[in-house]
Amino acid sequence: MIASASDKPARQNSPMSIDQFPAVHLEVGYENVVAACPRCTTRNVYNRAEDIGSFRAITNRRVSCAACQAEFEICGDLVNPAFETLLLDSCDFLREKRHMQAVLSATTAYELFFSHVLRVELVYRPSRRDHVTERDDIAWLEATATSLRDKTARCTFAPMRRIFLRLAIDGTRPATLSDAEACIANIQAKPPVLDRAEIEQRTDDPFRKLLLAVHDATIADLRNNIVHKTAYRPALSETKAAVDDAYHTIFGLSHHFGLQSDDYHLNEPPDQL
Repeated sequence: MIASASDKPARQNSPMSIDQFPAVHLEVGYENVVAACPRCTTRNVYNRAEDIGSFRAITNRRVSCAACQAEFEICGDLVNPAFETLLLDSCDFLREKRHMQAVLSATTAYELFFSHVLRVELVYRPSRRDHVTERDDIAWLEATATSLRDKTARCTFAPMRRIFLRLAIDGTRPATLSDAEACIANIQAKPPVLDRAEIEQRTDDPFRKLLLAVHDATIADLRNNIVHKTAYRPALSETKAAVDDAYHTIFGLSHHFGLQSDDYHLNEPPDQL
């Protein structure tokens, strides 16, 4: 006997096994990651703090689709430093015509970049260079990172820029733990303004051009107009100019300083220092 259509069992929308789907590569952002469900193609947004529960790079992690509850694995996260991920986010915001958010993200990337350089040059690399001083590595790293954080906690964009530029043109590279501690102790809450001519005289291209771009950057003023003043809505031209300048300047300097993630610098090979 041939079954009629009404005799056929109804399709069940039950969750499917993770083994039925290949791992899904992510659209990566600093705050969220996005993955299309391999079963129903729904675009799922997973917040790193709330849904993932970790800010570490995602290698393989099981998630479920919000629409059909199918379980699948996600992979392909970035291991870039936070400032680089925020720069990439700012480019996405620019394409989406979210100009205010693009400026905010790029300005924050600048500030995180300044902090990252200080952390690498004054904490991580001195610890890797100094093979003489006896210490508990973990205790020293934690104490010194805290000291640096306390010294710069109240520094806004302009003071952090001055601290970074002074370190860059002086070529500050502490060889010992005591040298690093002294450098951090000498950081001023209100560092003096750096003369543009000093950058021109004491550095060479292409490094000089990148440092001058940092010195001349006005993106923080644009950010302040958006956040603190008039809820300003920037046009495409000024947003693109600010984001493009931040992108090329920060990525250029990141390459110059050999910057990677914090985890990398904690175990940086000696020949890279």
